[in-house]
Amino acid sequence: MTLLHTRVEEHSRAAGAARREQHRRHQSRAQRIRRHRTWVAVADTAVVCSASGGAVLTATPAHGMAENLTLTALLAVIWLWLLGRSGSRGRAALASPTHEARRVLRATGFAFASFASGVVLLGVGGGMRNFVLGVLAFGVPLLVGERALLRSVRGRLVGSSGAQCIILGSRSDAEYVAARIQDEPGVGFEVVGVAVQGMATGHALTVGGQTLPVLCQPQEVAQVAHARQVDSVIVAGDVRGGREFVQQLAWSLEESAIEFVAATPLAHVSSRRLHVASVDGLPLARLADRHSRRLRRSAKRCLDVCVAVPALLCALPVIAVLAILVKAEDRGPCFFRQVRVGRGGREFRMAKLRSMAVDAEARLTELTVHNEGAGPLFKMARDPRVTRIGVLLRKFSLDELPQLWNVLRGDMSLVGPRPALPREVAEYEPTAHRRLLVKPGITGLWQVSGRSDLSWERGVRLDLWYVDNWSIAVDAAILLRTVQTVLRPNGAY
Repeated sequence: MTLLHTRVEEHSRAAGAARREQHRRHQSRAQRIRRHRTWVAVADTAVVCSASGGAVLTATPAHGMAENLTLTALLAVIWLWLLGRSGSRGRAALASPTHEARRVLRATGFAFASFASGVVLLGVGGGMRNFVLGVLAFGVPLLVGERALLRSVRGRLVGSSGAQCIILGSRSDAEYVAARIQDEPGVGFEVVGVAVQGMATGHALTVGGQTLPVLCQPQEVAQVAHARQVDSVIVAGDVRGGREFVQQLAWSLEESAIEFVAATPLAHVSSRRLHVASVDGLPLARLADRHSRRLRRSAKRCLDVCVAVPALLCALPVIAVLAILVKAEDRGPCFFRQVRVGRGGREFRMAKLRSMAVDAEARLTELTVHNEGAGPLFKMARDPRVTRIGVLLRKFSLDELPQLWNVLRGDMSLVGPRPALPREVAEYEPTAHRRLLVKPGITGLWQVSGRSDLSWERGVRLDLWYVDNWSIAVDAAILLRTVQTVLRPNGAY
């Protein structure tokens, strides 16, 4: 009895120590999140005050300075209060740049609408139109850029100190969830291993260059999670054992404060389209109609035109210089026009600065055996048809600047799936045809997530997610990521 009592006490002490260590790690992660939220609040205050102060100094006549300074302070208070109340600094926003950008833009819209309504109703602040436009012009880009910068810094500083997790599920589901976590280091997860159905313990998955060991079989994940003292277990898709197994797993993890995370089977659907309701304890996810978006389609077209016009005007001198360099290398044409497939399968001629030799299309057949592209795509990391100036054009995506004209014509959008060739569309599987439900884009999720380094399957998944979930906020987030991708070109060839 004494020996049994001793063993029970030792087991109790070990379990208590494990719980304390788990609690300490949870507390540390919570402190990091609180610190980041504090820095975001400070940076928001600096941006709002700078934008408002700068606008009032440049857009306000001297005789109305006192009154408009008061109104400026009121706008800044409303704006900052709504940024805090909108959830733009919450956990969900920190986990998703798209969610964060949407919350920031929504809070900004409410702030300016409330301010404008109050000014009109009270009949004060005459001549405030230039001020409001100035704050919007400077404040919104600075605010979104500040959030993107802080997210990037947080991703570098937090890095592997995020919540350690094990992913449980089929091989394809585990790879998909791990890849999405890698794409967003600021989400705060570090994948330390997987429990994959059908893969023996000791094997490994390679996702995005990272080796993820198979730690155990799915039925053993609770014991392994306790032993390794991980922070979270993520269930990706359907698992063997069904509802009963998942419920038992959640209960066993709850005893040691390990977080249970379930990736919805609707992996392609944005949380914005999911509305969860409970029926007698059974959670039901209702999916909003994707097609009721006429107003948002009009807003997307407006965004395309408003951005493409000034961008094309600014790019014309650059395009002219690059065209001269292209012409000087081999005396061939400056531009390359090619038939691509747009929305609904309609073909159009896409314009690019020529980055290949004049006979590039004729030489395609002989190079097919060297194809390194994914699926129906043809890609070569060292394509002999690419000219010397073409290497530079492709590395920094400068060859795509003329596509701004296609955006103005309505053939393309700023953001969308990659414009496909007719021969590629002919090889599409049925699901890939959904990419043609929206206009192709100059940039998109595929382009900012790895470009030519992505597998065909993962690229199609990204494009299909965009087709089902696009919004103005999503487009804004992708455009911001595009700048970072162009400045740090990976997978561009």
